[in-house]
Amino acid sequence: SSDLAAARKVIDENNARFTKAHVTGDGKLIDSMFTKDARSLPPESEPVIGLAAISKLTAQYLAAGVSEFTEVTTDFYGNENLLIDQGDYVMVYGKEKTKEKGKYLNVWKKEDGVWKIYTNIWNTNAPAAPVK
Repeated sequence: SSDLAAARKVIDENNARFTKAHVTGDGKLIDSMFTKDARSLPPESEPVIGLAAISKLTAQYLAAGVSEFTEVTTDFYGNENLLIDQGDYVMVYGKEKTKEKGKYLNVWKKEDGVWKIYTNIWNTNAPAAPVK
């Protein structure tokens, strides 16, 4: 529908701001893109619940030095209450310029009339390390 297409445009713009903020180190902008009750589900970690905890997680990622970050939406659906943005990402970080390719899923929810990330999860496409 046209409403979903308009919402997709907003989310595409938000994704561009989100990825650029990681490269420029703008933690305040990143934090502002999450709902107050947001949750993040990072790889190999317990869930991170609430904006204060997500802010600490963001600071850890920014400290690693993100030099490139792109997201490409592969599926998008939802309604006036929740939007689901699923896609692929590439991130380059650290002194070694580690290149990570993976997939993500963001659940967007309106807070004070603005679409914000309510839940996000991502993980790498790299195979798991062998168990020793």
